[in-house]
Amino acid sequence: MASTIPYWPKKKRVLEAMKWRCHNQLPPAIDLEYVGNSKQRPSKEEFQTKLREFIDITIKEFGQDPMLYTTYNFYGDYLNPEFSSYEIWIRDIYSHPNTQR
Repeated sequence: MASTIPYWPKKKRVLEAMKWRCHNQLPPAIDLEYVGNSKQRPSKEEFQTKLREFIDITIKEFGQDPMLYTTYNFYGDYLNPEFSSYEIWIRDIYSHPNTQR
């Protein structure tokens, strides 16, 4: 995973770069995917703690819940069911997304 939230010191810079937002735009999206062949992955608990922190900051900055942009595998490994209350945007380049909850 490249630049995973648990080890990502650039959170503040990312939020500052997103300040150009206007009313009535899409909600902020947090991209959560596996990248490359990373063998070192945080535990589910560790990742979820850091993601909750980042979501809380995002809600405070934008005044709305973010969408979570992810893949089926990442969703199953790290997000379901704990984050299923958020809008989920599934990246699926092979078939039509199935967002059964």
